[in-house]
Amino acid sequence: MKMQPVKSSLIIAVGYDESFEILRIQFRVGTYDYYSVPKFLYENLMSAFSKSRYYALFIQDSYAYSPFVKERELTY
Repeated sequence: MKMQPVKSSLIIAVGYDESFEILRIQFRVGTYDYYSVPKFLYENLMSAFSKSRYYALFIQDSYAYSPFVKERELTY
């Protein structure tokens, strides 16, 4: 998923997978995936003057989420 850097006091970057409706948000304290997020919410977040406020109002307590964990490269 391609992440777009954003200007925000809380959020570093945002990505969206349209086929699975997964919104990925990289915060200063970690990265989380939000599930079943409609595309218009991603678009509104990206165009919001305050991305942190938009996140708090429309995403934070409204969608199931889990921490994003990168797959580690396996070495043998």
